[in-house]
Amino acid sequence: MTAADFRAIALSLEGVEEYSHAGLPAFHVGGRKFASLASQADGYGNLALTLDQQAAFVEEAPEIFLPIPGGWGKMGHTHIRLTAASEDIVMGALRTAWKLRIEKNAKTGRKNLHVAELERSNREATRKVTTMTRARNMNINKKDLSPKQRDELLSVLKARFQKNMNRHPGLEWAPVQAKLQANTEKLWSLNEMERTGGEPDVVGHDRKAGEYIFWDCSAESPKGRRSVCYDREALESRKEHKPKNSAADMAAAMGIELLTEENYRELQKLGDFDTKTSSWVKTPAEIRKLGGALFCDRRFNTVFVYHNGAESYYAARAFRGSLRV
Repeated sequence: MTAADFRAIALSLEGVEEYSHAGLPAFHVGGRKFASLASQADGYGNLALTLDQQAAFVEEAPEIFLPIPGGWGKMGHTHIRLTAASEDIVMGALRTAWKLRIEKNAKTGRKNLHVAELERSNREATRKVTTMTRARNMNINKKDLSPKQRDELLSVLKARFQKNMNRHPGLEWAPVQAKLQANTEKLWSLNEMERTGGEPDVVGHDRKAGEYIFWDCSAESPKGRRSVCYDREALESRKEHKPKNSAADMAAAMGIELLTEENYRELQKLGDFDTKTSSWVKTPAEIRKLGGALFCDRRFNTVFVYHNGAESYYAARAFRGSLRV
């Protein structure tokens, strides 16, 4: 969805009028605002909700709904991430805010509407959005590949495994493939690593846990994960020029973990990686609490560890992931 779609849906609701608030579109009913596009430059629509409604939406779809930072968010004002939302979700959310505004108008004498009926309708609208987002999340969380995708991925992984035996001496492909075929969700995660340019390969076998360890082994930091800041907190802290995503959020969505500094140094013993790029690594909590995050690269045949503000992002920096199968 886009800002234009948000505007069109808002104006389709009965009695809604558009006006300019600080030079940006806002929408009111009965003379009181219930939604706006004040944050459209950052990819958001804004909704005026109750705290309970806000909490319900955020719990059901945290990738779509989030409180507006600061005091406004603590009063129920909520962002809806437009690119992540479907038409039905935007419609349901706007109707919820619209009905809430009408209810408040009735209580202040602005509209002569039956409050109990509006409360019922409001609850129904909230349940509708909750149901839609739950169904959407179930679809997203169905982490599986088609038989053709599985076969293609296994073929790529097998060829890479056999080409780079120095990364996993003493291991055979057959038991690795059997483990993958028995763990379709992990195979889906490996496909995400492959799709975003990570070129995952086996780098170890934890015999005690019975798990094979995959790391991203692309020569440079994965192309499909660049220009991201470190985590969600860093992303939300930027007032302008926000990146599209964060390393921590992408990794979580893919079902993988960021490499630690120790992992990164072990990876570099298997070859020369990130000689032109760099990669975020998992940052200790005490550093992150102070606003920083760590990244690594290889220059002059040496592995270097640096720090940046966690909110920074660069076209040559992504992150490398780890997956146990």
